[in-house]
Amino acid sequence: MHNHPVTFAVQYLEPLLPSEVTPERACSRLREAFSRLPISLVILGWDIPPAIEVACAEEVTRHGAQLFRWQPLLTGLGDTGPPRAQQVIGLNSLPVRGYQDKPEFTFLCPNNPQVKDETLDRLDHVIRRGVYHGIFLDRIRFPSPSVDPASDLTCFCPHCRQAAHREGLDLRHTRIQIRDMLATPAGACRLIREMLSASREGAHFLRLLLDFRQRSVGRFVQMVAEFISARGLTVGLDVFSPSLARMVGQDLTALGANGAWVKIMSYPHALGPAGLPFELLRLADWLIERYGIDERDALSLLAETSGLPIPQNRSILARWGLPPETIYLEAARGRDMGVQRLYIGLALVEIPGINDMDASTLASEVEASQRARPDGLVLSWDLWHIPMERLTALRDAWLGRTI
Repeated sequence: MHNHPVTFAVQYLEPLLPSEVTPERACSRLREAFSRLPISLVILGWDIPPAIEVACAEEVTRHGAQLFRWQPLLTGLGDTGPPRAQQVIGLNSLPVRGYQDKPEFTFLCPNNPQVKDETLDRLDHVIRRGVYHGIFLDRIRFPSPSVDPASDLTCFCPHCRQAAHREGLDLRHTRIQIRDMLATPAGACRLIREMLSASREGAHFLRLLLDFRQRSVGRFVQMVAEFISARGLTVGLDVFSPSLARMVGQDLTALGANGAWVKIMSYPHALGPAGLPFELLRLADWLIERYGIDERDALSLLAETSGLPIPQNRSILARWGLPPETIYLEAARGRDMGVQRLYIGLALVEIPGINDMDASTLASEVEASQRARPDGLVLSWDLWHIPMERLTALRDAWLGRTI
């Protein structure tokens, strides 16, 4: 196979670290990772204790790699959730709760001026410390509505209503129309079709809302990216898998213009937020349990609208996820959407019940990734939880095929 140079990157140390993470142990794990794989980019988590942050920065510098800050953008940070007045508002007129009530999954409104001001202040503080070469922007989206679109499709706050009004869209009326539509199983299926496939045959008011959401996220990310770039740092972007991106307000064509590279979270077997089985199962459960739609019909609808190879049984989807080929398909879709420098996120963590993977699955996903010819691979979503032998297996599979 023709040799295609690729950047190897790792995400490292989400906050709320286990007690065994000390500066020494954090650096030791980095050193071992560098010894197993030619890593040139380390993406370090937010809210990391300063001693660990500085030690990791020094270790990364010793290996001639770049250090990026891993920065959630439109969610809360720290131990407390974001102010209620900044949170996104769902179809039921209530703030949308974060996944497991975690602050870092409790979403903020991109049309709220206070969110914009506080985001730039926070980034300015990070950049001025002079530790990082770039910023990796995560959570650049609305919350996924997959668990219950009837309550979690956002945002209908006063700031969004004002922004939409300036574009000729009445969100009060749109909200009523959607809620009326969701009174029937057919209406629920129409919503799924529009969220996953941008169908031009669906309801006009749905299209206008979803387009507005994408523009809202796009404007916010553009503002932030320009702020970062003007200060001499590089911007990387973390985005949903292309087939689900519209569901969370991401237009990859527009977003791709704001980052030096874009990482797609096409995780075929991850049962956590943004993982393809996780999101698809929640949508299927909503259709089946709320509307009484047959399981095969629900999964067929999701497969048809997303273009993904989804099994026709929820238990199989939960147990095995999607086939490795999904990575290739989603990377190709990202390219078709205009992403120029595309990085594939490989979910290599071992977290029982969330992300389990055997050697055969790893080999198949590496092969699918390699056929996609990405510009980079991002080992996700935290090196601390990735067994080191997986780095060796990745190196042997990837570099062994290209030498």
